[in-house]
Amino acid sequence: MIEQCNSNNYICITDKDFDEKVYADNVINLSRYSIENFLICEEAISAVLSIALKKKYQDVLTDFDLGEFYHEIEERAKKLLVALFYYQRVIGPSTTGERQSWSDTAIHMHPPTWGLCTGSIEELINRLIPVDVDEAEMNTFFDENFESSGVVAYDLPGKMLKVLLQRYVSKYYKNIKKGGAQFNSPDSCMATIASKLNCSSDFVSLMGPVLSFLRPMQTA
Repeated sequence: MIEQCNSNNYICITDKDFDEKVYADNVINLSRYSIENFLICEEAISAVLSIALKKKYQDVLTDFDLGEFYHEIEERAKKLLVALFYYQRVIGPSTTGERQSWSDTAIHMHPPTWGLCTGSIEELINRLIPVDVDEAEMNTFFDENFESSGVVAYDLPGKMLKVLLQRYVSKYYKNIKKGGAQFNSPDSCMATIASKLNCSSDFVSLMGPVLSFLRPMQTA
């Protein structure tokens, strides 16, 4: 698209995914897997919780943290991240015919248990990675080629984590107050958090060039 465009009057945002980065002046490369991963943000979540709980934003921000959420994904899903990257970069391109579909796979535990399901994760890895592929080979390829954000929850596909995040936020809310219908389903919860992404310092910083493009300084 960049090669075919005959004008510079545009700006693009591209998900990180597992692809090579696009180097172009008019392209903003996200630092996380997708724009949905920016919903994993204590600032934005605290902002919507403060409104729902009718509490001061700073008080909620001080109390609410995603530590357990991050730890769960780091402990149980790092192996999955390595396998997905290897599949997308090595196995998928050399596959004849239709590739395996994996992005909609549910990897969370069923209620009332919160967390990731190790069995579902292992099943997905076994479906994507041939038995003759050595785990050490995948780890080496990952270490040499993957540009990590330093947080597994930011590097995995965001839509695979939205149920886990929704249940985490909902649990926090219900421990304080009844109700919270906006947090009862993944879609409504994500939409609610998205409404306060302007509170996310990481997201706002990344979107700076986009805002400057859309709202250039007007000269007198």
